[in-house]
Amino acid sequence: MTNQGGTPQQSQQQTQQSTQTVVVNLKNSTDPQLEAHIFGELYSAGSQIGCISRVMELVLSGLANAPALQTENAKKVIKSFADMQEDIRSAKDARRPGQTMIDALNSLCQTDSERFAQTVAALRDYLSNQAVPSSTQADSRPP
Repeated sequence: MTNQGGTPQQSQQQTQQSTQTVVVNLKNSTDPQLEAHIFGELYSAGSQIGCISRVMELVLSGLANAPALQTENAKKVIKSFADMQEDIRSAKDARRPGQTMIDALNSLCQTDSERFAQTVAALRDYLSNQAVPSSTQADSRPP
């Protein structure tokens, strides 16, 4: 996987739906084999950036009132970062709506047990009243 000639390294990660190719330029690396191992087998670029982004969110939250973050430029950059993070969350949520619903219910369970119980009861009632067509009913419908 390592190319000592200085050309970009390619690491392929198989997913269920597609193949994703990540190109990492190891030309100036002091240890290209280690970097290939890190990106290819330990932490993808996305997971590394996600971790750094979560740390940045914590730091920005803790320093929200710092004078350096009150300038117009700082506010613009922070808003751009927050907007980017929200777009990424929305894209992830759109790909896994069931998990998003479960996460929301788990959060509600931890923060408001009464509202959680009401929501679960409403969902159970809704699901129990949904008519699920049997295969014979589906076959007997007119085309």
